[in-house]
Amino acid sequence: MTIIKQKILLLDNGREWGGGTNSMLELLKRIDRQKFDITCCFYHNYSRGNDETIEATLNALAIPVFFIPQIRQPRWAKFVKEVARALLFFNKKLKKRAIDQIDTHWRIMPNASKNQLTAAAGEV
Repeated sequence: MTIIKQKILLLDNGREWGGGTNSMLELLKRIDRQKFDITCCFYHNYSRGNDETIEATLNALAIPVFFIPQIRQPRWAKFVKEVARALLFFNKKLKKRAIDQIDTHWRIMPNASKNQLTAAAGEV
């Protein structure tokens, strides 16, 4: 009888090695590999204090890992977000809507477009 493994993709979109990363690594060390086929996805290949990267750590555990590089938001867009936060402090909904629009236009959509092109080229 063949056991069908449940596929799991773990996404970590953080910028540094913290408690969530440590918890994920402990889970990966203990999880039943006969039942689960796990792949990890990160935005950044960050390192721990001793120059150990997340990629090297996952490779040592024989966990497949891939990275989705992010396009940086222009500095002026970050500045506009801070100005919007300061000017719209009185209205939480309006402030959130303005910041969401800036993020969508200058961070989310460029990254989504880049990742679609990368996937179409077979790089991910």
